Amino acid sequence: MFEFSWGGVEVCSMLVTEGQMLAYVKKNHVLGTMNTEAVLASQGLKASWYNLASEVRESEKRSASFLNPVFLHKALSLSDVRRRKYRQLVAQMGKADFGKADDSELSDWYLRLGSSICGILGGYQVTQPEFLKQPELRLKRIISQNGGLDLGRAFADLTTYTRLDAINLEEGTFYALKQNGAGREELERHVGKFPWLMLNTYDLEDALRYLKARLESSVVPKSIERAKEEKKELKERQGEILDLLDDSQAKYFSNLFGELAFMRVEEKTCWASATWLAMPLLREISLRKGEKVGDIANLYRLGEVEALIKQNRKLGADELKRRGESYLYHYKRPKLEFHSGHEARTLKDGMLGGIDKPQHVKTIKGICASPGRATGRVRIIVTEGLDGYLKELHQFRKGEVLVTGMTQITMTPICSKAAAIVTNEGGMTSHAAIISRELKIPCVVGTHVATRELKTGDLIEVDAERGTVSFV
Repeated sequence: MFEFSWGGVEVCSMLVTEGQMLAYVKKNHVLGTMNTEAVLASQGLKASWYNLASEVRESEKRSASFLNPVFLHKALSLSDVRRRKYRQLVAQMGKADFGKADDSELSDWYLRLGSSICGILGGYQVTQPEFLKQPELRLKRIISQNGGLDLGRAFADLTTYTRLDAINLEEGTFYALKQNGAGREELERHVGKFPWLMLNTYDLEDALRYLKARLESSVVPKSIERAKEEKKELKERQGEILDLLDDSQAKYFSNLFGELAFMRVEEKTCWASATWLAMPLLREISLRKGEKVGDIANLYRLGEVEALIKQNRKLGADELKRRGESYLYHYKRPKLEFHSGHEARTLKDGMLGGIDKPQHVKTIKGICASPGRATGRVRIIVTEGLDGYLKELHQFRKGEVLVTGMTQITMTPICSKAAAIVTNEGGMTSHAAIISRELKIPCVVGTHVATRELKTGDLIEVDAERGTVSFV
């Protein structure tokens, strides 16, 4: 009845999990009206989203809307508006003196942030693979009709954007720090400039340790100049391919994938930075109400934060423990229900029917995101914060296969050592797809089950020509 959509191994704050579920309720993206039911299941704060299989298939059909340039323009325009409003809000929060705000004002700040993240995540969802199915099929058909082109490589080149993104800018800035040397002050400024580095991290010291480890690592970041040169080479390859195809639709589809992939990265920098940018506000709420910052961010729902601030209504210790272990959102139009603890686990098992349990398959199938083949040992990366990345940065060996739910922007140093990348989720516009093409390594995304069926140390072959992952 349901099928996996995204998540699985990433720790998610309640700002993100509830924001995504409220996006279903409010239907605040251009293709949101078809979702009538969805489940979010969190185990140990690691959340997974599941949609009705029938509605995913319907989304694939409705993706034909993107064949119309007007529809693409609408999606991009809405995203621009949401990101601009979000950045205006966090800029205002950065200047606010929360210590002088009354309880009502504190509550208003938090609810405004939650509403903004809800909008961002609504737009983010429209870049999921099902919403791009028809453009993908059309572009592949056009390429296939030209016998002189390698389908996988031509498709990868045409669907990669040629603009510098937030990842390039952060890496280029860090390259300069590594070349010139950086002390604490420079590293703190780096965090301030790229706050999305702080996903699932609440302690600046953890961030500084991570950045110092990157400075000491043998991995050399990509300079801005090198990134620009690679983008220029990509643009030239795209021009050559499009000249061979001589098809106006191919040019449009190439632009479509590039614009939506760029939009996805920009939106990720928003929702990934939200909790960190809210830390001064969270610390003030914690100071006044006596609740831990991590509990407020990860376990309190928006309405409960409002009740905590205005009425001093706290969640009990038992309920906090239950939510830390497991909770579940069930959206069934028009209602959104929330459950925790044993009740959440029971409902999850009943609704999902064990689809999140290992099936011991011999071959895993996914989407070819970057062509090529590679064999290597699995290293599963769990997104828990920069303190966890610090450990993984030291443990990850060159030539291993990075397996994760979805690559985060902070994983770039690890990706650069990988022989290949395999993810549970994502499509041609995902970060894993983009970064693997830049690194020219094989990548299979959207497997749904990679972290479930594989374990660290397994020897596997990644065939990104056929979209398969097999045990060796």
